[in-house]
Amino acid sequence: MIDGEKKIKSLAEGVNYEELVENALDPIMVLDSLGYLRYMNATAEIMSGYSRKELLGRHFAEIGVVAPASLPKAITEFSQTMSGKPGPPYRLDMVRKDRKVLVMEVNHKPVMHDGTIVAISLILRYVGFH
Repeated sequence: MIDGEKKIKSLAEGVNYEELVENALDPIMVLDSLGYLRYMNATAEIMSGYSRKELLGRHFAEIGVVAPASLPKAITEFSQTMSGKPGPPYRLDMVRKDRKVLVMEVNHKPVMHDGTIVAISLILRYVGFH
């Protein structure tokens, strides 16, 4: 390994990835294999207007954050990702607690454990207001 690669590897080993995700500028969430919200970072709380206490442990299709018009797409994407066939990023309307609607781009990836999909990670990007 050359000196530059060693330095980069050393720096990467010192990174606190939990803190990196928690403080990311984009909302990050994790749904378990049944669709229940298991994690949301601080930005997801701020952008949605909901606290973790209000949303964690609840099913994504039942919490009212996904606008009714976007729900069929969100359910389809969830099902396809859980079956191992995630699609490209897609857009959906997110309904904030104050009822304002944000257009979000959703990047979704399966979370694997021992070769099995156990969850889905979601990274959302704000696109605009309705």
